Amino acid sequence: MVWHDTNSLRPEVDSLSMIFNRTHTRSRRVLEHLFRAHPTEVLEFIIECWDRDAFLRSKGSDRPATGVFDLVDVLIASAQSAVQMICDSISVRLSNSSERSRRPANANL
Repeated sequence: MVWHDTNSLRPEVDSLSMIFNRTHTRSRRVLEHLFRAHPTEVLEFIIECWDRDAFLRSKGSDRPATGVFDLVDVLIASAQSAVQMICDSISVRLSNSSERSRRPANANL
């Protein structure tokens, strides 16, 4: 997502465009670093956001759909890796209590 305004001749519009693009790039970099440090937790949070947005849209909210799948495409190299991460996350919740105490998991997923 990059903001291009071809009709702008005013310096403040160019300045806002530059600020937007710089903020977008920094945010993406932070999310990528966070994902490298905690991949399962970040993926679970993205799924929770997607679920919450889907619920709100089903209740008649006119909020636009988020770019959840775009985020997953940016963060995870392949669909197979995404499925593997989701299956690992589910298996942690279904495993015995000794493994559960070793690794905290989000029980609401």
